[in-house]
Amino acid sequence: MDTAAKVHKVTLLDPTVMSAETVLKMATIGGTEVLGLDKLIGSIEAGKQADIILIDMNQPHLTPLYNCYSQLVYAARGADVKTSIINVRLL
Repeated sequence: MDTAAKVHKVTLLDPTVMSAETVLKMATIGGTEVLGLDKLIGSIEAGKQADIILIDMNQPHLTPLYNCYSQLVYAARGADVKTSIINVRLL
């Protein structure tokens, strides 16, 4: 997500071109729409598979928290994921 956001900003020389919220949406529901899976996954809704990750935001590189979207896009790492729930199964 970090790279996708920064590539657009550098290419267009506009730091506002890709908001963190837009990038996060691209990475979740946007990706599932491209694959034709948006009816099954990509967002938390009734009737969809319950796929979600829980992130430990109590990390030095995620503090202080001013904007949750920016923290997830630019600062969070894979190692910050503490719990994965895939199709209602705790992994």
